[in-house]
Amino acid sequence: MEIKKLRSGLKGEIEKKSTLIFPYDFNKTFKKDTLSINLNDKKIGEIVIRQLTGSHQRFGAISSFVIEAKAMSCILYEKMFEMNFSFIDFSLLETEGFYSIYSGKLKNQAFFKDYGVITFYPHDNIEEKVLEMIDQINSNISIKLLHLFSGNLETINDIASNHESYSYPTLFSALICKINNRMDLLETVIKNCKTKKMKDSSKDNVNEILENIYLIGQ
Repeated sequence: MEIKKLRSGLKGEIEKKSTLIFPYDFNKTFKKDTLSINLNDKKIGEIVIRQLTGSHQRFGAISSFVIEAKAMSCILYEKMFEMNFSFIDFSLLETEGFYSIYSGKLKNQAFFKDYGVITFYPHDNIEEKVLEMIDQINSNISIKLLHLFSGNLETINDIASNHESYSYPTLFSALICKINNRMDLLETVIKNCKTKKMKDSSKDNVNEILENIYLIGQ
């Protein structure tokens, strides 16, 4: 079967199985290559299955893809806006989001070992591989988006190991302690952020966070 027909079949299979991506109770729409995640009629995140073209596509492949994901909003937003921290660029948050990741950052895992590129070849079982791709998206990306959307404590653990993916990792970690009533963790969490030299862990930023974090919600 010619590659063009195989590519069309692969695209159709991804669209058909797209309902399985981010399998949580949110309103979702899939258009072209993007799954939009919505809450109260507002887009709060997206997962993109981006097809590579030209020399970026692997030789002999039907298609090659990379995965990109972003959180545009989450439960932390109103808390950040409430205190209006001086070091936050809200316009940057609107364009770059709270969290972003691409599959190249997952290249230490077997499924993404080709620098994050997922390639489908003519000999592959397309349905099985699409399902495997979705399973990898959900276990490595969807669950992290869910935790961030809800302010789950698990996000602190991910920030500790993957802080470059978060726009304000120190502040997010502190806010998550606050909304989960786990202020007993705050000192250790802040210390870890400073030790790892996270992007918003300067002395001035940390002082501002500590001065205001206890006032949130009062």
